[in-house]
Amino acid sequence: MKRHVMGIAYHGKQYYGWQIQPKDPSVQAALQLALEKFSLKPTKVTCAGRTDRGVHGAQQCIHFDSDVDRPSHSWVKGTNAFLPDDVQVLWHRFVDDDFHARFSATSRRYCYLIKQNEHSQVLWQDNAYVIKEALDVKLMQDAAKYLIGEHDFSSFRVSQCQAFSPIRTIRQCDIMCHNDWLFIRLEANAFLHHMVRIIVYTLMKVGLGHESPAWVKSRLDAQSREAIDNMAPACGLYFEGATYPENYELPNFYTMMAKEGV
Repeated sequence: MKRHVMGIAYHGKQYYGWQIQPKDPSVQAALQLALEKFSLKPTKVTCAGRTDRGVHGAQQCIHFDSDVDRPSHSWVKGTNAFLPDDVQVLWHRFVDDDFHARFSATSRRYCYLIKQNEHSQVLWQDNAYVIKEALDVKLMQDAAKYLIGEHDFSSFRVSQCQAFSPIRTIRQCDIMCHNDWLFIRLEANAFLHHMVRIIVYTLMKVGLGHESPAWVKSRLDAQSREAIDNMAPACGLYFEGATYPENYELPNFYTMMAKEGV
């Protein structure tokens, strides 16, 4: 029995999140079915971080165990042959048994994509959050500074969150703008349920001039699920993947994009 690791990309529009649902389609169900058809054996996979309904995956990392003896390129090509067009295996590796897609990860990264000054949503509505207004990036960057570090993020999770502790450490919260495109990139040791989308909503409130940067700190200090009344839509959110110790020698989203010149 060998432990396998794969990098998976998917468009989340048609799925009710990563995790298998009783009746509704999920990314996990689509992947496990494809693996079963390829290997001719039932296969259960574990992911680095579960994504919600409508959220996209740029490079979700998963692991599973199998005694089927095939080379890496066959696992990629063979599994993709049975996957729908909106889910794709990017790469495959063999790893030691101590690797775990979730527990071996040292951090996780998300990117939220916003299209500003856009009155027509036809082209981007399923791939980004489209808004008619322009955001003040400097104010948003000032507000984001309050989120860096270890905090109680109770205000930035929903009541359905099952995490035992609301304490999380945000290592990066970068806000960049290119023409009318705005990117919010977050890296943390882990995230709470809907945490990224709630953070994006608060930053946008500042960027639209509805609140000051210090308002974000006040919401953080409130440590209450009732402190923030909304969240950004799922369509603009991309799980960029997890970071693992170097000894596993796994590809990550940023090194792959660098090779593509992005």
